[in-house]
Amino acid sequence: MNELSGLICAVYSVCSWGAPTPAPPVDNNLTINIDDHLTELYLDGVRVTNLPYADDWINPDSIPLPDSTKVIAVYGENVQDGALLVASDLGGWVLSDHLWKYNTKFFKNWMNVDFDDSAWNLSYILRTCNDGYSWTRFPGISRFASLIWSPNCFDFDTNDNKLYFRLRINRGRC
Repeated sequence: MNELSGLICAVYSVCSWGAPTPAPPVDNNLTINIDDHLTELYLDGVRVTNLPYADDWINPDSIPLPDSTKVIAVYGENVQDGALLVASDLGGWVLSDHLWKYNTKFFKNWMNVDFDDSAWNLSYILRTCNDGYSWTRFPGISRFASLIWSPNCFDFDTNDNKLYFRLRINRGRC
């Protein structure tokens, strides 16, 4: 192995399907926001309580994201106008997109890793990037993060103003 290939191996891992994936930084953080209330946030079923901006739709919260995290679970509420969830991490493993699942109903243990979310809906993309065009530009969140919710984000006659979200983090087999 020469110096260049050693450097490339240190920066990228090649997963089983052959696509290079970035290695997460040592101190990885999840930055997340919900318009209007980030009511509950769980990492692998453990509730995160230090969310100073949970009720501030403009400023996101940033929390440590352990490399071992398999599931992010979020309960969010919208009380006026449109709704959205937007999130990313420093390591490139988490990005709000269509792979996040949502449901309007509460299920016991919905936040746990082993919960079966196979019947949940895939999130609806309101805007494909965090660029400030339709909402504000959310600081600390990747520009590539989509603004997501349900297709009924403006409809207060449905239960879509209160949603449960789940993301299974897929780091591939590296």
